[in-house]
Amino acid sequence: MKPGFYYLVASLPELSFDRPTPIALKDFLALCSEHLPAVSCRLLAETDLFQLPASPTRLRVLNVWFELEHMLRNELARLRAQRLGWDVTPHLRSAGRDADLATVAARILQNESPRPAEDELDRARWTFLDGLEFGHYFDLESLALYWLKLRLLERRAVFNKGRGREKLRAFVALPHELTRQACAAAPEALP
Repeated sequence: MKPGFYYLVASLPELSFDRPTPIALKDFLALCSEHLPAVSCRLLAETDLFQLPASPTRLRVLNVWFELEHMLRNELARLRAQRLGWDVTPHLRSAGRDADLATVAARILQNESPRPAEDELDRARWTFLDGLEFGHYFDLESLALYWLKLRLLERRAVFNKGRGREKLRAFVALPHELTRQACAAAPEALP
């Protein structure tokens, strides 16, 4: 444990899934730059919440996180494809399977509405990140997990019910608009 890590981690505000983020991403990175080597700050800044395909990093917790995320997305794809009668093979990103993740995916897809499903998915992600914290208290791995949680909270903060409804309406209207455009472009094809 290096002193920079200890003081930095000890000074960070506690994060909670059910509360807004107490520190902005840029402020977190600014704090890191005061206490950590530039290479460590760059690693954090370049780490996205979802990296598909994920390239291996030098931090084991990040590699485990990305593998969990891939497996969870695969399980969601399997269940969605099964519901729709589609072949799931082209949609899989890796071959890994996990029975616990399959259960989580099934629970997520039981939601009728996208927002509760997204909440359930993000809560599962938060729980995974909590589990990865064991043994990492004052090191770069603990900061990487904190960073991912911050990214998750920031992502959730931009959810907007009104904008979501508008996007859904536009998506639902798209086939009608495409049909209207096709008919206007080729009226001779109409009966």
